[in-house]
Amino acid sequence: GPWSSPEQLLSPFWKAPLTKKDTEAQGRVLLLTICAAGIGGTFQFGYNLSIINAPTLHIQEFTNETWQTRTGQPLPDHLVLLVWSLIVSLYPLGGLLGALLAGPLAVTLGRKKSLLVNNAFVLAAAALFGFSRRAGSFEMIMLGRLLVGISAGTEWAWGSPFLPVAPYSCHSLISFPGVLTIFFFSE
Repeated sequence: GPWSSPEQLLSPFWKAPLTKKDTEAQGRVLLLTICAAGIGGTFQFGYNLSIINAPTLHIQEFTNETWQTRTGQPLPDHLVLLVWSLIVSLYPLGGLLGALLAGPLAVTLGRKKSLLVNNAFVLAAAALFGFSRRAGSFEMIMLGRLLVGISAGTEWAWGSPFLPVAPYSCHSLISFPGVLTIFFFSE
């Protein structure tokens, strides 16, 4: 029959044998897919790991000012540090939740709609970060860190579906750009 092997079933060129030109074109498409999924998917992860270090003092001061506006008393130093620790640690916690959410979300909505929903997490986090000072709420920063962590966790989990598409010899090549991105963008 026309689909006598799995390779023919997966190939859109099953009617005609693959030429060298077809194989090269598929290789270029695979390389672009690796770059888009590996590098693009992990950029947020590495960036959000490292970006939190730069505004440390500003966020701690904002937390203390917000608390003082609400209560009339400054927040003790050890509690400022506790709130700061929560802000920092909510990102990896969100990553864990995102990784756990990725599978059911992809099954329920499909991959394309899941990616669109994932963008909503980032947009919501950006809005929370952007309006936190105006609202006088350091809790918005906390929720934003959790949401951006969920987004990064789902993106990281969705990188692996590209492995079955690629030839076995390219599997480590698919994982490599993501690891490099995390390495270069996290400090």
